[in-house]
Amino acid sequence: MSNSVLVNKTLNNSFTDDPWSYYVENDTESSTVHPYFRAVQARFWIFEHYINWMCDNVELPIWPTCVSQFYESLSIINKIKHAPLCVRAYVKSIRETINEEENQNIMENLEYKYQALLKEQQNTNFSKNLLHAQTNSMSYDRATGAVNSKRQANKKGEQKRRRTDDSDYEEDIEGSVLFDESNEDNLIDSIDGLKEEAVLPISGTIANTSKQEFLQSISKKFNKYQEKIPKTRYWGIFDLTQQSLYGCTDFSQNEISKITQDFANHVHWSPQQTPDYLQQYFDSNCDPTKLKDNAMVERIHTNIQFILYNMSKKGAKTEEEHKFVTIYPLFNAFMDHSLIKDTWGETQTLCSNANPFVKACMGRKVDMKGTLIRTSNKFEALCGKVANGLSPFGISLASQKKKYLDKVKLAVLMRDSLNSILKKWKYLNDEQRKKIIVYGWTLAGFDLSLYAMDWTGNGMYRFGLIENCHLPSNKEDCALFEGAFCLLKELERKLTEMEKLIQELHAANTRGKCRKVTTENSPTLNLNGTPN
Repeated sequence: MSNSVLVNKTLNNSFTDDPWSYYVENDTESSTVHPYFRAVQARFWIFEHYINWMCDNVELPIWPTCVSQFYESLSIINKIKHAPLCVRAYVKSIRETINEEENQNIMENLEYKYQALLKEQQNTNFSKNLLHAQTNSMSYDRATGAVNSKRQANKKGEQKRRRTDDSDYEEDIEGSVLFDESNEDNLIDSIDGLKEEAVLPISGTIANTSKQEFLQSISKKFNKYQEKIPKTRYWGIFDLTQQSLYGCTDFSQNEISKITQDFANHVHWSPQQTPDYLQQYFDSNCDPTKLKDNAMVERIHTNIQFILYNMSKKGAKTEEEHKFVTIYPLFNAFMDHSLIKDTWGETQTLCSNANPFVKACMGRKVDMKGTLIRTSNKFEALCGKVANGLSPFGISLASQKKKYLDKVKLAVLMRDSLNSILKKWKYLNDEQRKKIIVYGWTLAGFDLSLYAMDWTGNGMYRFGLIENCHLPSNKEDCALFEGAFCLLKELERKLTEMEKLIQELHAANTRGKCRKVTTENSPTLNLNGTPN
């Protein structure tokens, strides 16, 4: 940082001749202003400069915290009475213009670079990252809570007005809030009414005989069933885990079994056998002497040892801490980083198209999203949610209600990810579109569950539990890591297949448009946002 940028404190903040030399002093009125605004003259206050200063002078927090602290500080400075009027007007204009639509691409690029730097720090120093995660979650909630509630009220009012004035409301629906606390009880009806999740059956040969007729008949029934709001059917999601099908008489058990089997055949989940050298490693309670000497196995062992080290620490764990000492290093150990760009923390998906300066609405944020790097449209084929932290005894703090609602939010975001690509490709046929599958996971305590979703046409999406595994909770259970290894390596294989498919469909859509071999058409999607 050059001397011209930093304020000379001996000037006692005298800005009579030059108001732009102003900086925020240490007083009660401005005690929560970010240190950047105390160290840098007002003439340099822009978001890009703020990010550069953060990288040079402080430990980086997660992206939402970084943004909200800047935004909150501007709001406070605007109310400081002894600040120069021109400075107060300037910070007000920054707050207003930074939200404008034309600036969103700039913000997305900044976020991408920031996340890359943050991830580099995480890979080199896990402990530092955990400290950020523990302290920043609370400050983020405090900083954006009041602003968020007001903005959401304004946003809903604007969307309601547009519904009446404009029949073409697709984009507004896509950006709407999914649901809030007022809808949660209606979504569940009764916690006691939730069934245990059903896992998809083993995939078999696909019987094409009358399959199309069967799916069409199911779709017609589902459209009637969907009118019985609430529950997942409102978003067009057929919950094949059957957890929300309690008391459902619209489908026979035989019909549910048939459509579940057909979905399992489409996903075709078939984990491969663990390599011999890793079998010995897991059988020996993760003894490194049983490993071959190469970079991949070294990465596996390093991350597993990090997980085991944190298991030895006594006491409760917050959701953020649990995320970064359990599931994050697990993905880091077993997944191919050249395949997906994984982003961690409370992050918004691209399909939500949400404002980065406002806390993501319920159902519009995930704890992890995975983007297929080698796809031109950067398809988000994977997302995940962590349901609360751990008690001092290592038991999940998530209630049954929390687990279920997290699963519903995950399912709707998976649907939106599918919609984001299906509605853009208008030169494919529906059979091509039906091949696309997206994946999602939830972690509650040490239970990892993996889900899949596809689109069957007519606004219906099948959502099912592929597999679940229990992660080790103490050093003596290292053998359980083998289950996570098989699950994540099969997921990696499926994402590789999906990457190739997305590339092929993107090319097919381009050929259909440019060579006039396919008539323009739009798929029938479910774009429902907030339940009314």
